[in-house]
Amino acid sequence: MRHTRKCIPVILLLTAFVLVSLILSSCKKNEKKTDGEPTPTVGIASPQPTYTPTPFVTIAPVETDVTARAESIIPRLNGEAEKIWDRIPAVPITKKLLGTIPEASFQLYWDEWNLYARVTVMDSTEYLGDKVTTGDCVTFYVNESNSHVWRYGVGDYYLNVSRKGEIVFGTGCNTEVINGTAYEIEGGYVVEMLLPFISILGKANTRFGFDVCVNDFADGKNIGRCQWSDTGWHTETSTEWVGTVVMCPDIFLDESEETFKDIKGMQTKAYHLPKLSLGEYKTDLFDIADSVTLKNIAYGKDGAAASYQALYDSDYLYLKIRVEDATEDTKSNVMTRKDSVELFLTADGEKPEEYRSGTDMHFRIARDGMFECGNGASDGLLTYTVDSDASGYTVLCAVRMPSEFKTTDSVGFDLHVNDSFGSAMRDYIVTWSDTSLRTNTDLTRIGTITLK
Repeated sequence: MRHTRKCIPVILLLTAFVLVSLILSSCKKNEKKTDGEPTPTVGIASPQPTYTPTPFVTIAPVETDVTARAESIIPRLNGEAEKIWDRIPAVPITKKLLGTIPEASFQLYWDEWNLYARVTVMDSTEYLGDKVTTGDCVTFYVNESNSHVWRYGVGDYYLNVSRKGEIVFGTGCNTEVINGTAYEIEGGYVVEMLLPFISILGKANTRFGFDVCVNDFADGKNIGRCQWSDTGWHTETSTEWVGTVVMCPDIFLDESEETFKDIKGMQTKAYHLPKLSLGEYKTDLFDIADSVTLKNIAYGKDGAAASYQALYDSDYLYLKIRVEDATEDTKSNVMTRKDSVELFLTADGEKPEEYRSGTDMHFRIARDGMFECGNGASDGLLTYTVDSDASGYTVLCAVRMPSEFKTTDSVGFDLHVNDSFGSAMRDYIVTWSDTSLRTNTDLTRIGTITLK
């Protein structure tokens, strides 16, 4: 028994030695091999960062399915009031021919090929006859040669338009190209017409004969008739008593009482449709467009504030982007790591999962004027200027749109603003719609700009 007791410590020491050896052996097996592949570890796969060298944690959108409206700078005859008409004064139609006359006025725009006419009639008692001329209607008289003679000649015509937009063509009308529309407003109605020039071209200081007549009907009877110039009921057979219109440059709410030499009788001005070219950018034209604020924060807590306004014509989408940002930083050569804006567009209003060549576009414009195209967009599609000041910067740009733009009533759109606080890194991102920061590959979350 004494022998047994003496062996117990020895046995304990041997057991401890074996345990220590096993532990050390196990640790060596878990060390990385220096002459081969490292021992694999288990982790969570992270998605690759999108169009940025730095991955960001995004914040859920404040607004979803965002929409805005772009105002047209060409009257579209779409049965809606368009703010472009607000730029010119209305000419009253006050010559009484019959009964109690309604309050009425007209406005005129012109370009090289067309005359755009808009007549507003305040008449709350709608009456439509069995024919255009036996109900509420407006008659236009055009004397392109400005001859004011007793008979109609080349380029002279008249037409009647009902309160519902039906047209009856009179003498000299070209029915293939003349078109128009009418729509109701509170207390009355509006008639808009596209009257293509037949024998002349639109040009500053050109003069042509013109007149407008408004008929008010009730219970099948003509109870009121007023006209701008002629008071003798002659204009359906003669252009002698029509008024004179002088084509003038584009204006903004010009209320002057200017008269022109050598014009007898009624006279007024037609104004040239405004044009936007970045060389001589008329920023006051954006006054007709609502300002849209960017509210969705995609990264960061606080930073630049931004808004935009949108206009369009038959070929271009025009944007005025204002960024309020007093911490100017354009040190980095990476566009997304300096103060910059990013535009995302689809010409047909779709929001695809992948970019489509020729239809979808991605542009970056930095505060210092640097520019990049993404996803195959051509740099020839974008013209822009950047004006930076102490409190921020303004980007004005015109995007030439693909053919799909001419037939659509909306475009897919998003605007992102990148803000660096001096670190040459992207410290804050605010967007109009998509906050996923995947818009360079996936357009499903962008917003919509309505064109009509």
